[in-house]
Amino acid sequence: MEATCTGNHMTKDELIEEYVTRIVEDMDMDTLISYAHECLTRAREDRSEEDLRAEIADFYPDLLEEN
Repeated sequence: MEATCTGNHMTKDELIEEYVTRIVEDMDMDTLISYAHECLTRAREDRSEEDLRAEIADFYPDLLEEN
């Protein structure tokens, strides 16, 4: 992604976008997968079990089936 603004002329949002893009582009696939796993886990740790089960039921209901 090419920056439309450079240096001190970038807005905060543009600067964040460019910075994050560089970080992601510099990661190898294993690092990206690890980072995504950590972020997805952290985002669900504070949810109630009921909310978590509802989300799982929407996307991966087989995880809730008894063996």
